[in-house]
Amino acid sequence: MQIKAEVAERWISGAGKNLDDIAADIDKDLKPRSFALPAVQVMENVDVERIVKTVHNVVGYLPGRDFRVHRDRRHYDHLGLGEQFSMAPSLAGTVHPGADDNASGSSGVIELARRMGSEPKPKRGVLFMTFAGEELGLLGSSYYVNHPDLPLDKAVAMINMI
Repeated sequence: MQIKAEVAERWISGAGKNLDDIAADIDKDLKPRSFALPAVQVMENVDVERIVKTVHNVVGYLPGRDFRVHRDRRHYDHLGLGEQFSMAPSLAGTVHPGADDNASGSSGVIELARRMGSEPKPKRGVLFMTFAGEELGLLGSSYYVNHPDLPLDKAVAMINMI
């Protein structure tokens, strides 16, 4: 459930508090400032529509002279509206495209694969992976761990491009 800032301010001021002061206090020590809103009663009627979509992990393998594997991974999707952990708190509530978190890491994996693919065959194979659904609970990486393309016990390293 979401409410407009003006509604929250009205409810909070009705309890004798100031929303800006509360936010400033929380920013100082990151501790909650919870309190009851005794004059507020909320009743909600909700229809939930579950939409199921299929997304794909993207995986490429560069064979090496040895079957052991280095794994380079990143997730390519992003969800969010730039809320509490955003680097731009003044934009909270607007679409937060996640360029630094997602597109930069994914393009780094692609560039690494491109460069390594044009060089002599590496000693060890390299598995390049980008995952989907990570903000919803590491869905892509969990799927891969349970359905690996190559045996997990042959991995010698994994680089997570954050």
